[in-house]
Amino acid sequence: MPALLITGAETEAFCERAGGQVRTALARPPGVGSRPGAVEARTEPGTRVPALLGPGGRAGRAAPGTPADRKDLWHAAFPSEAPSCLRCGVMKFRAKITGKGRLELFIHVSGTVARLAKVCVLRVRPDSLCFGPAGFRGLREAGLWCEVRRGAFQQFHMEGVSEELDEIHLELTAEHLSRAARSAAGASSLKLQLTHRRRPCLTVAVALASPLGRARSVVHDLPVQVLPRRAWRDCPPPSLRAADASIHLPRWRTLRSIVERMANVGDHVLVEANLRGRMTLSMETEVVSIKSYFKNLGNPPESAGVPPHRDLESMVQVRVDNRKLLQFLEGQQINPTMALCNIWDNSLLQLVLVQEDVSLQCFIPAL
Repeated sequence: MPALLITGAETEAFCERAGGQVRTALARPPGVGSRPGAVEARTEPGTRVPALLGPGGRAGRAAPGTPADRKDLWHAAFPSEAPSCLRCGVMKFRAKITGKGRLELFIHVSGTVARLAKVCVLRVRPDSLCFGPAGFRGLREAGLWCEVRRGAFQQFHMEGVSEELDEIHLELTAEHLSRAARSAAGASSLKLQLTHRRRPCLTVAVALASPLGRARSVVHDLPVQVLPRRAWRDCPPPSLRAADASIHLPRWRTLRSIVERMANVGDHVLVEANLRGRMTLSMETEVVSIKSYFKNLGNPPESAGVPPHRDLESMVQVRVDNRKLLQFLEGQQINPTMALCNIWDNSLLQLVLVQEDVSLQCFIPAL
């Protein structure tokens, strides 16, 4: 099979004309033999490969020093031909997402994580995928925790370090995963697999529909760092005591609009809530004072178990950085069926979004 080197702009035309499969070299592991940002493509045996024109009308050439039969440069999207475990261990992971709704949900989740974190840790567990911050910072900095449960996948299989420690921790660049997931817009399926391409990679294979009836796929190899067990304690799941106040959030657009206007005036916002469904957002400077009131928002059932002496009308408050709150309100892309605000008095603000098999938590420490 001849190997051709084509640029990202030529990928769609090549697929349409040749009916082949394309592997992107996004964040490609070094030493494989192609220039950054290039795409390797192969066609099935017997398929005629059209001439590809590069800058200035020059025809693209095969990558130098790239044997046509080298199996580590091309593999079937899923699952048999690709290495399913790492050379450094027996860890395995593969998953498949089908259906327009589930594909869009995963695209939105990966996009949200990319907007809120540059580098994240993907924690693969038998029942879910979890995105968390890279490195433990406690409550000193804003952070996120996103869980995609097994129900969001049509297929899901993993084997961890051992039966007792049945998990895999991968550190990766969130934007790389988001870009790979965005290529699944309008696709028929998206597959994730832990592979080894000179180094550990998370392979994202996207099966695209073709108007000509030919099967096409785009494969992204995203380099990851497999975290050893001693580093797992640096990315623990959130574990907090019961909040002092928990309340349903108002309409998302309304809340975002108010916080955006406050961010244009000052750097801090005071968030207050009680157990009677009341919530206020306020800020004050030397020139202006702004306060927004919400009532009848409702409290989740968990709030019912409060101590008998607790005054349900008393407001619990936390002052946070306006920019960090606005970053989350603007960055999240999922359409939640439930949105909660949890407050620990003068300590922490937690926003929780839930949609089907996905939950997203944002933690913003008090100033």
